[in-house]
Amino acid sequence: RIAPELFLKQLVIGGLDRVYEIGRLFRNEGIDQTHNPEFTTCEFYEAYADYNDLMETTEEMVSNIVLDITGSHNLTLPSGSQVSFKPPFARVSMIPALEGATGAKLPEDLSSPEALSLL
Repeated sequence: RIAPELFLKQLVIGGLDRVYEIGRLFRNEGIDQTHNPEFTTCEFYEAYADYNDLMETTEEMVSNIVLDITGSHNLTLPSGSQVSFKPPFARVSMIPALEGATGAKLPEDLSSPEALSLL
């Protein structure tokens, strides 16, 4: 399938409070060494939840997956870097994070030519 979210959203509208699907997807976007058009996704929706609730659910799910698979919240990457999946995860605002990563102050109008050239 290409887009399971439509069916999941219909189930929520139909009265189910929480729905999820773990499944294989295919996106016909080409293939190269860094992009595989086939992948597995976990998609979920919850009635009456806001983005904070969804961040907490995702945080709990990811940290528990790492803990269950590895026995620890901490992973060592092949580069030797350490990554911690111990909650709570850092919450960052998008615009300040982009400005910090790029070192550029973004204009108020993000659709302006100036903003698009920076992004």
